Amino acid sequence: MIMLIEDNEDDVFIMRRAMRNLGSPPMYVAKDGREALNYLKIIGTYDDQKLFQTLSVIFLDLKLPLMHGFEVLAWIKQQPLLKDIPVAILTSSPEERDRRRAEELEPSKVKIWAKEGFQSRTGMNCICPHLRLR
Repeated sequence: MIMLIEDNEDDVFIMRRAMRNLGSPPMYVAKDGREALNYLKIIGTYDDQKLFQTLSVIFLDLKLPLMHGFEVLAWIKQQPLLKDIPVAILTSSPEERDRRRAEELEPSKVKIWAKEGFQSRTGMNCICPHLRLR
């Protein structure tokens, strides 16, 4: 399973299409940081214990409503059950400081790509091998 944390409907559409074209596993979409944490904490309406067994990658937008992507990333970093799941930061930010901050939070499991790379099959083919999609 793939988790996409993204508030922009156009970006969600692009990612769903790209993943479908690659024959990827199912994708769960959280539209803000709080919804993502609720799902990952296995509380509320998202009571699914199979999550940690099947989650292969988390795609995370940095600019999210309610809770910034960096807050979500910091929380993920503190969770033992999530430690081996790679996080792919999706950003349209040209600012190098955003990239440095993400790498500082967890350099061994965080990969950062521009959102534009997900708009083509070639871009997805370059990115997906790094993400251990299963």
